[in-house]
Amino acid sequence: QTVWKLVPMTIDCVDGLSTVRHKLPKDLSSKEAKDQVARMVKEVGARFPDDLPTLDPIKDQKIADAGFMSHVDKQDNIEKRHASHPLKKNKDFERLANQFREKEASARK
Repeated sequence: QTVWKLVPMTIDCVDGLSTVRHKLPKDLSSKEAKDQVARMVKEVGARFPDDLPTLDPIKDQKIADAGFMSHVDKQDNIEKRHASHPLKKNKDFERLANQFREKEASARK
């Protein structure tokens, strides 16, 4: 049985935004409200079994600012370079990345 809990988080935990929207109940503390959200999540999962459609700020929000569009292009290029980097094909990539993160975190202390 699934148990739904409210978990506070900061904005840096958000990885992306989707075009899918639902109106949530104002008070999410009741069991009925959590069940309603569970049904919504299940419905979205059924409608988009592969992946949620992501929000495109230029197309979906009609942002036409040249500076913003330039930043979006730069971000797309960086993401493509990151995904195609030879190190990503290394079978030990996750272990190496975690090792790097640990070193980086200890250096900040």
